[in-house]
Amino acid sequence: MAKRPLMPLLWSWMLLNIATAQVPGERPPTELVRRSQIALNEGRRALESHDPDAARAAVAKAIAILGDWAGNPETATRYYPPIATAAFDADKARDWWLREIQRGQRGLPWVKNPTGDPHAWLCSKV
Repeated sequence: MAKRPLMPLLWSWMLLNIATAQVPGERPPTELVRRSQIALNEGRRALESHDPDAARAAVAKAIAILGDWAGNPETATRYYPPIATAAFDADKARDWWLREIQRGQRGLPWVKNPTGDPHAWLCSKV
């Protein structure tokens, strides 16, 4: 233990950083929000008066107040699992395709009236 006297300090520092890390979707502490609202209101007034220098200064002030919380999104991104896809069975695809072709051919005039006689085809409809 004498060789590494700073290791416990390093570990405690890492654990503290992990515990206080900003997570997207997590709101900053109330005190930070209250203090940053003052700067954000100054920024709104600067935008309304069309003063770009004052707006930049207000943004810099809000970022300085928020510190690591600046830029943390209020809503976390939702990641969905990928859709499970598998290759379609070739036999099923072939059977489906052939049924579709047969279904489409039923409406063709030479299939409906193989003799070609329009009178015979019209009489069969009545």
